[in-house]
Amino acid sequence: MDLKIILIKDPIYKKYKIKEFSDDDLINLFLHFDDENLTNIDFLDSYCPICNSETVFKSIETKKKQEFINFQLSKVSSIHNFKFEKSFIDSFKETEMFVREFSCSRNKSNEHNLTIIFKIIGDDFYKICQFPSIADLTNPKIEKYRKFNIEIYKELNRAIGLSSHGIGVAPFVYLRRILEKHIINPIIQEKIKENTDNKDLILLDFKSKIDTLKNELPNFLTNNPRIYSILSKGIHQLEEQECLEIFPIILNSIELILDEQIELQEKINKELEISKLINNLKI
Repeated sequence: MDLKIILIKDPIYKKYKIKEFSDDDLINLFLHFDDENLTNIDFLDSYCPICNSETVFKSIETKKKQEFINFQLSKVSSIHNFKFEKSFIDSFKETEMFVREFSCSRNKSNEHNLTIIFKIIGDDFYKICQFPSIADLTNPKIEKYRKFNIEIYKELNRAIGLSSHGIGVAPFVYLRRILEKHIINPIIQEKIKENTDNKDLILLDFKSKIDTLKNELPNFLTNNPRIYSILSKGIHQLEEQECLEIFPIILNSIELILDEQIELQEKINKELEISKLINNLKI
């Protein structure tokens, strides 16, 4: 399990089962001590929305060192006295909340901090806060789509923003709109302009549209037609949590499809430019 993904990529309000984590996992997730070899998440690579640049966030020492020392002493005592050894999480049940902070290495005054808060409730814990938000940290990664198509950029931005606030189903609506409105429908409209008999394409189900237009669609979409059915199932059948769990996979799929579109458009533009230069040669 990649704990760094939990820290900076998982949405807030996501529930985690404590029993699925070892004591070492929980210690690394919740705590950091500068002078101890107990915690190894010292840095996070991410984007700083204040610096507007990729950066390294350095972990700031947490304020629960004495509680942890007491826990370590209780472990030693338990071993010597053959008593039942409490787990790390049992010893911290009364604390309930843990704050992890990381400072941007580009800013020495710690003004550009990344903060994550976890809360323990019963046998589970939740990520209840992250600042800057996932949307703020992710935004530069989708900036290239703004130049390609501003409407696509807006749809992606809304989907990521909703997901970062623990909303699972609604982001699927925006991702499906990208496939329908910006990938499939423009090709169908071009086909109709070429021949009005192609208007029947509009009536086909989405899988049939993909099969019919496969030579003109991004390869990743034609090779993975389930993307659309997964989006539709998310909108109509899946629970919020289920959608949140698979959102990163579907988002990456949409990005791959868009990247193919961008690459194709760049190739067409380059061909036009070079052709124009060739035709203008006076030799």
